[in-house]
Amino acid sequence: MKKRYTAELERYCKYCEHASGLSDPDRMLCRKHGVVEAGGCCRRFVYDPLKREPAPAVQIKPMEYVEL
Repeated sequence: MKKRYTAELERYCKYCEHASGLSDPDRMLCRKHGVVEAGGCCRRFVYDPLKREPAPAVQIKPMEYVEL
């Protein structure tokens, strides 16, 4: 399976397939290296798209009715 968007995204441990979260949001538990910084990265990085948080939805203003 071809990985998409990996060249465009930052390589952080918080988006890695091998890392899982801890109670401290700045640290991750890596299967390969143990406890690591969430902003770090290693050569075993594998992007997991399910860990990315989507951007917030854009709020659209309601249009006003103008009679012609």
